[in-house]
Amino acid sequence: MPNSSFDSENEPIRYVKRDKENKLIPPFPVDPWELTKQTRKVVCKEVNGIIQRKYTDFYAVGVYGGIATAYSVGCNFRCIFCWVDWSRDWPELYGDYYSP
Repeated sequence: MPNSSFDSENEPIRYVKRDKENKLIPPFPVDPWELTKQTRKVVCKEVNGIIQRKYTDFYAVGVYGGIATAYSVGCNFRCIFCWVDWSRDWPELYGDYYSP
């Protein structure tokens, strides 16, 4: 399988790119294993033997006995309906590292 995690300018995969006529095009095909490795390098790090992960926010409510959600940065899916596309496509720009 060719290395499809980088475009012709060796840029990381984003959801969309622009062609020569400035039209938006998706970066398919995507190698999910390469994309996972690339994403992990940006969103995970180890500090003093503890692995940390990037998150943009945390949310908790008291309904149904309590719900907690952590909004993580980075994903190896490219769903068109995704509402976290900015932190998914540019994980190096969003979020902070937190330990478990």
